[in-house]
Amino acid sequence: MRGEARLDPVRGEIVGRAVPAAGRPARVVAALDGRIAVERLAVGAGGAFAFRLPREVAGRRLTVAVEGETLLEAEFAGEGALARYREGSEMADFLRIERLRFSAGRFRAEVVAAGEGPAPEIALRLRGEVLAQAKLAPKGPGRWSLDVEAPAAAFGEGVAILEFAAEDGSRLAAYPLAAGAALEGDLVAEVASLRAELDLLKQAFREAMAGGVLTRSERPLIVAEALAEVDALLEMRDRAERAAIRAAAAAADDDEEEPLWDVRE
Repeated sequence: MRGEARLDPVRGEIVGRAVPAAGRPARVVAALDGRIAVERLAVGAGGAFAFRLPREVAGRRLTVAVEGETLLEAEFAGEGALARYREGSEMADFLRIERLRFSAGRFRAEVVAAGEGPAPEIALRLRGEVLAQAKLAPKGPGRWSLDVEAPAAAFGEGVAILEFAAEDGSRLAAYPLAAGAALEGDLVAEVASLRAELDLLKQAFREAMAGGVLTRSERPLIVAEALAEVDALLEMRDRAERAAIRAAAAAADDDEEEPLWDVRE
């Protein structure tokens, strides 16, 4: 038996080749903590294979073997590192942006990945269009500093939602920018801000779930607290709108001219 296997962190796949001496397709077996997770035949050209692990599997120690011969042994640092190689996963599941700051037209942040791998490609987008590619500098295993300048196209009248997207298209973070006329009481601005806050909440919730911080019994409490916060924000917006309507009506009443004389029959 001749073969090899390795982890491809960019595509999130287990790849390799296995060519048995007899010329028949080789049987590839991937196991987590000694439990079989995947079994398949290497039927690609030259015995090549590539696959992901099922979404429901869990474990830390991965072994890939062909016909009893071990081709790969690897150990995942945690749930996030394993999520990279599960079916249906996106880069947003194991890649996150932290400490995002905006100053003098530039965004600076830290990018953290679960497990080691090459630097990811992160784009700054506006309404689905790529404005610029972020520059990443290594800071340690699975960690980079991010620096990208927001071009002039990002600034205009109203609210612009700038997105940081991974190379697979998944959104890592969103940042609303407001410019032009005063936006106090602007529904579009408030909704944009609310969406950005909910994105942060979802990211924190997903990280807590991946790290096993919250128990199953605690999850409904977290969701209920988030919904209560949303209700409070919407109620504040409604009160502001009602106050603005009352003020406008009062100003209109004051502008009405009183008659200079009464005409009586």
